[in-house]
Amino acid sequence: MEADEWLCDPAAEDLGEELLKLHRSLQACNVDLLHCLVRSPSEHGSHLRRLNQIVRNMASLLHSLRAREARALVLQSLRKQVSRKRSFAEAARASLPRMEARLARAMRSGDAGGEDDESEGEEPAAAPPPAPGSEPSSSEEGDDFDSALLGLKQPRLG
Repeated sequence: MEADEWLCDPAAEDLGEELLKLHRSLQACNVDLLHCLVRSPSEHGSHLRRLNQIVRNMASLLHSLRAREARALVLQSLRKQVSRKRSFAEAARASLPRMEARLARAMRSGDAGGEDDESEGEEPAAAPPPAPGSEPSSSEEGDDFDSALLGLKQPRLG
């Protein structure tokens, strides 16, 4: 739309308020058109042009809102990914000393499989819970050796 055709501020911070203003104008324009059709039907052209301008403004404003919404959704998704990855990194950091000790015991006992000797009286260390919102993946899907050693799965991107 051309700048002189706008009946509101398309660059406003709160486009919802601008949309409400246009909606009130649309309601008033409809009432004016009905009064015009009752009193002097020959003058309806100017009212229709005004109504059409308001509808075009609303459509353009809704288009702008869709673009803003898309950006907000992408940001929200990225924030969730960052949160999941931070949770994963924290869980990995927390379990690293335990896994290193487990690896050292396995290396000393000569057990290449990495399983603890049950006769030591210790229960095998449980893997930390997966990060919230992360989807579990199987080892066939390409987890690397470090992730398998840690007993953790990397969260999927996306």
